[in-house]
Amino acid sequence: MNIKAYIDFFSEIADLERSQQFTLLERAEVEANRQCKLPIFKAIAVVTPIIMSLMVIAVAFSWQDVSSLVLFILIVGALLISRLIVSELNARVLHKGLLAVLNANN
Repeated sequence: MNIKAYIDFFSEIADLERSQQFTLLERAEVEANRQCKLPIFKAIAVVTPIIMSLMVIAVAFSWQDVSSLVLFILIVGALLISRLIVSELNARVLHKGLLAVLNANN
């Protein structure tokens, strides 16, 4: 996961120096993985695109007369949407870990 993308992202730590934010975000990532007892960010990154693609394929097969080009476009669209979903889920999980780290510091 790219922690640098979340610097200045969360309002709780946006006023801190970038190096402090980076350290807190690294700790938040470790905390989020610890809470879930598995590498949650990797699981999200792998499972979400698979689920989205399978959903598109299932819908396309229910239409019966779908050309290969249309199926390809639908799958690419599903992968783009899944990228947005992965980003949102990562932000939520990281935020939860960040709140746990900040509460542990107080």
